[in-house]
Amino acid sequence: MKHYIQIIVLVLTFVLGAYSSFAVVITGFSNSEFAVAALFSDFLAITQNATSTTANGTDQNILAGTFTPIDITGFSTIELSALVSGTNPNGAFTIDLFNTDLTQYRTYSGATTSLTSSLSTITLSFESQTAAFNDIGGFQFGGQGSGSSLNITFGSIAAVPEPSTWVLLAGGLAIILLLRRRRRA
Repeated sequence: MKHYIQIIVLVLTFVLGAYSSFAVVITGFSNSEFAVAALFSDFLAITQNATSTTANGTDQNILAGTFTPIDITGFSTIELSALVSGTNPNGAFTIDLFNTDLTQYRTYSGATTSLTSSLSTITLSFESQTAAFNDIGGFQFGGQGSGSSLNITFGSIAAVPEPSTWVLLAGGLAIILLLRRRRRA
């Protein structure tokens, strides 16, 4: 029995300690994954390549677009991977994630001070939502700054499972191990 408790504690420690690294990518911002909505995007220059989308303008501009819908049921935290440069990249921003028909949205916030000149990942704070939905298909970045120069490169936006999801997974694994061990005895 002592060994079982040690195994359970070990698995739970691993899962809870590392759960934030098990993010599921909602979308990358490559030209094959993310379609820029030019009508709603007012950055002066937007370029895309095989791994990212870069927007050059001011810290008040908007970048919007769509991607293949993904279900984020059971995911509570959103992470943005991006990098910034510019004369004043120290502004607040919001990110809206839209449902598949772009009628409802969830708003998250962050600050460009949390991003560096190399690709880095930040956890966004949940602000509000217009309705409860799980299928995400649209994205909008909205700068909240003073109009200073901003160059931002988007790498990906991902969802992280709720800790309870990993606890249940670890518990199920522990039960399987116990039953298997009992059969051998």
